[in-house]
Amino acid sequence: SQYGWLVRYDRQSGERVGIKPMAHDSMPALRWNWDAPLLISPHNNKRLYFAANRLFRSENRGNDWTCISPDLSQQIDRNQLEVMGRIQSADAVMKNKSTTMYGNIVALDESPLQEDLLYVGTDDGLIHVSENTGGDWKMYDKFKNVPKDTYVNALVASKHDVNAVYAVFNNHKNGDFKPYVLVSKDKGKSWKSISSNLPVRGTAYDIAEDHVDPNLLFVGTEFGVFFSCDGGEEWKQIKAGLPTIAVKDIEIQERENDLVLATFGRSFYILDNYSSLRNLSSNIASKAAIFEIKKSLFFFEIIKYTGIFYLLYLSYETYKSEISNFHLDKNKDEIQNNFKKGVLMNLLNPKVFLFFTFFFPNFIYSDTISFKFQILSLGLIFVVITFIVFGLIILFSNFIHKKFSSNNRFKIFAKYFNILVLLFIALLILFTENNLTLTN
Repeated sequence: SQYGWLVRYDRQSGERVGIKPMAHDSMPALRWNWDAPLLISPHNNKRLYFAANRLFRSENRGNDWTCISPDLSQQIDRNQLEVMGRIQSADAVMKNKSTTMYGNIVALDESPLQEDLLYVGTDDGLIHVSENTGGDWKMYDKFKNVPKDTYVNALVASKHDVNAVYAVFNNHKNGDFKPYVLVSKDKGKSWKSISSNLPVRGTAYDIAEDHVDPNLLFVGTEFGVFFSCDGGEEWKQIKAGLPTIAVKDIEIQERENDLVLATFGRSFYILDNYSSLRNLSSNIASKAAIFEIKKSLFFFEIIKYTGIFYLLYLSYETYKSEISNFHLDKNKDEIQNNFKKGVLMNLLNPKVFLFFTFFFPNFIYSDTISFKFQILSLGLIFVVITFIVFGLIILFSNFIHKKFSSNNRFKIFAKYFNILVLLFIALLILFTENNLTLTN
């Protein structure tokens, strides 16, 4: 939120609670960036980090905050910096209007591999590292080929190497549009540039590391998004469907392997299942390559009421043969056998089984279970229900044999019974089609 105005929202109750950290009596006024960095700890989803010029930590989703750092900026007086070749007067037009305050934290991350290992970057070119929840901080202010005081746009701790961290610097406010993308393999003590062949005038804004392949990286720049299969030695642009636009933020949806991009002025873009890029380096030399395809669902939506008509047809065929042609002059065993044979034939009808699968797709579906196992599960459920139906048929046939003394009385009963069953099935399908998206 702008200038640190942070709110916690309860989606169920609609309750909104302001949770912005405040300076205590002995603390100087806080300086918040326009886009103050907020982080949910990867080790505890109730733990929050929120930064002004100092870093705050909460263990209860913002109800209480603890300041865990001193002022981590250089504490430079911006009014003493030259603008357009000279120091501007305090009353210069729009000097401090709609302009973010200077000297605050703008980049923040916690290592997903080591709890309490924190990385903090400031808008005046400093990177701080703490391995004990802010008990001690190490400051780094010199980075090879990066101009002094350059804005630290992003810090990303590695998902594979506890000692590795990526940094993106942005110096466009000083007329320098070079991309500055660096990596450290020793928790910030030394840094190596991995900007390599990124566009010279394409300012870099963010970086993301693949959660499976540590060498697969993505960088958002002024001219779009680029990826590297070799840890930043060489970059290639991803263009399909993405306009030439500044990519300001990058996230990876790990379950689906989706690359999510936030652009400046052109909304969000998602690259579905980029996992084939992990194998690109090993196949790049071949003329053609077939990449593994993710197992997917086949989605279709039944047109309203068609399911009703089809089930009515199946029901009509079943009851026409098994009830309407019932004769009381047969003995009890013949009645039971006729019912069982007729219903068994219908239950084993491929059309009936196909319709049955429409009702239970979400019951057995799991993204982590093989397709063969899902089919076996569906078959087992089908058999269990078949045996239940058999039991009900035996009980029902015994009831009919005792209750009716003539074929005419039974035919009247069968007629109205058919109507009641078909009405029940129609209501069931109506309810199902209104409340279930059928997927298989």
